[in-house]
Amino acid sequence: MLCSYDTWSKSLLNFCKERNGFLNIEKKPSIGLNTDFFTGVITFEIPLFGQRISLIQSAIGDDNKVSLSFIHFKYVIPNSRFTLSIFKRDIFDRILPSKRIITGEKNFDRKFSINSSDKRCALNLFSDSKVQSMFLSKSLFTFNILIDNGVTEVHMKFLERKLYSSGELNKSLDAFLYIIGRL
Repeated sequence: MLCSYDTWSKSLLNFCKERNGFLNIEKKPSIGLNTDFFTGVITFEIPLFGQRISLIQSAIGDDNKVSLSFIHFKYVIPNSRFTLSIFKRDIFDRILPSKRIITGEKNFDRKFSINSSDKRCALNLFSDSKVQSMFLSKSLFTFNILIDNGVTEVHMKFLERKLYSSGELNKSLDAFLYIIGRL
């Protein structure tokens, strides 16, 4: 999606103000292209969790028009070695079966494969009907918990490339907060 740089940056800034976040937009020249690469990062201090959550969206273009990427939420889980991945089931999942976790909810289990280092924790998260509903209602997103350089990180990406409204960002952040609250 194309929009003006001003529209994009003001959208992030407005959301940042609503949620008491800190916005940082970096501008770097794109290697090999005659354009710039922008990364907008909003950081929130979440008192309930005692940690920071980041919302990240990138754009490529110039000071007039930019093409937007997906939005990405990131949270660091302190003192954890827990990993998890969930993805929509496809033909490869049916041909190459893995040790996936079954929640017992047939509609959810038919559509998703869950793999985790901690089955109990994964079941606690994905047996929740509100969490299942969030995953079933979104078609374009990814969610995983991984260990990167010894740090456990939770990532949720909404893959629609668009200018998200403040309401959509609030709803997405609230969903992410609900999910990490269940971990």
